[in-house]
Amino acid sequence: MGIKMLAMQLEQRTVTPITNPESLPDLIRVAIARAKHLGQPIILSYTLAWQHIDPLAFLAAKSEVGQHKFYWQQPDQGLTLAAGGMVATISENVATIVKPTLRFDLAKQFAQHYLVHAVVGGEPSAIAYGIPSPYVLGGFAFHDVRSQQTWHGFPAVMMYVPCWLMRQTDADSSLMVNHCVYPQDEPEVIESYLERLIAYLRQDFKPSELCGARFPEGCIPPSASRVVDRFKYQSKDRSSAVVIEEIVGDRPWAEIVQQAVDCIKLGKLDKVVLSRALEVTARHNYEAIEVLDRLRQSYPECITFLIDFGIGTAFLGATPEMLLKFQTCNNRLLLSSDALAGSIGRSQTVGEDLDLGDRLLHSSKDLGEHEIVIKSICDCLHKIGADLHPIEPPKLLKLSNVQHLYTPIAAELANTSWLTAFDVLEQLHPTAAVGGDPKATALHLMREWEVCDRGWYAAPIGWVNGNGEGAFAVGIRSGYLSNNKARIYAGAGIVSDSQFDAELDETAIKFEALLQALAASQK
Repeated sequence: MGIKMLAMQLEQRTVTPITNPESLPDLIRVAIARAKHLGQPIILSYTLAWQHIDPLAFLAAKSEVGQHKFYWQQPDQGLTLAAGGMVATISENVATIVKPTLRFDLAKQFAQHYLVHAVVGGEPSAIAYGIPSPYVLGGFAFHDVRSQQTWHGFPAVMMYVPCWLMRQTDADSSLMVNHCVYPQDEPEVIESYLERLIAYLRQDFKPSELCGARFPEGCIPPSASRVVDRFKYQSKDRSSAVVIEEIVGDRPWAEIVQQAVDCIKLGKLDKVVLSRALEVTARHNYEAIEVLDRLRQSYPECITFLIDFGIGTAFLGATPEMLLKFQTCNNRLLLSSDALAGSIGRSQTVGEDLDLGDRLLHSSKDLGEHEIVIKSICDCLHKIGADLHPIEPPKLLKLSNVQHLYTPIAAELANTSWLTAFDVLEQLHPTAAVGGDPKATALHLMREWEVCDRGWYAAPIGWVNGNGEGAFAVGIRSGYLSNNKARIYAGAGIVSDSQFDAELDETAIKFEALLQALAASQK
């Protein structure tokens, strides 16, 4: 379906899914009647109460080769999502033919199309405090137009509704199964399929049969107090030998950094983020879930994510940066975004580590770079008419191997549908933390200077649901996996007083996260 036709059908409707807390057969009959009335397929979602098990272990056990996989662990919210399969998606040909500048609009219309008509229900114990809405998962490429296409299966935009989704919070755990219902469907066929799916998902599995890794010394496992079952990677007879090569062009990175500094001093722009890319080749194929588990162990304060469209490639990472989180409250859209810029390393001694943090908090170069990011986010929010909350001075965000200057930014939009969040997302991406300022100038120079296709690196990846909630992280500290090769990325913000050696060191520190996880997964 073309985007114009879809837009005409959607108009300005709000998300008002039909709900039915009765039995699954009753819900199926309602869904078929709804599909017949509309003359088009709709999503049926049924939610069950679920046990508190490790969602990543569950994803590893229940997802199959060739199926979509999605994982999202957000420690500060105590939220984990794990999803397998796909029942509705933006087709790759539509994502390809639609004008790149309309990709956020396409994602918005896809989410609205499949959430506005959804028929949802569930077991009484699973819906006692409200009936969950289905989720739409996915993300975007960094650039709307890419001169290279080296990320197989990752177009400019891809959103989809999963076949099943496990949602776990500090308070509860649930499992949602979804089905795309057509007007001509027979209720008995749908019921039989969903009952078989639920039975399969309920089958016990032994975490010890899966591969797993132990937590590093001093690292607290995510949600350790409430997870009753966790898988450990068993030692494998593999060589950890890898070949690491930087992806370079005709010009060395030092020369590009210097040219960027010269352009900034000439007043052409204030900041540009230049990335480096390494290709890591191992003897054996990488298993994305193994690598991800290593990341979430080592960086429990970060958002760990995985997206795999079932074609043998995957994008994963452990990002400290939230681009946009939103929820609706009293007819207002509550927005939050992270300003994250300015970095320095960590030390194994407490005194030296405190000194490094204090140096960062008083670095004129890093504070100036950080202020550019704050301004870029605030300008975007002002542009869409949001009311900003007071902004506090920068604080330190300490990760396992690096510390950043960090400023949370919050705002509100009145009298608007939550679908407006896609418009906010389009305005924010990329912030000056991963792009530059002015945005258009920085993006032009990045396309000209950077050698490697960014793909989905540093781009929005996340989820939305029909309850008016959503979150999109910035896909940094990340890598693209294909068989035994991994392409990992790190960027440095270049400003007028940037020094090449310092920027090189910064990217080396950022590479550490993925290099260690990749190496550990091969042992």
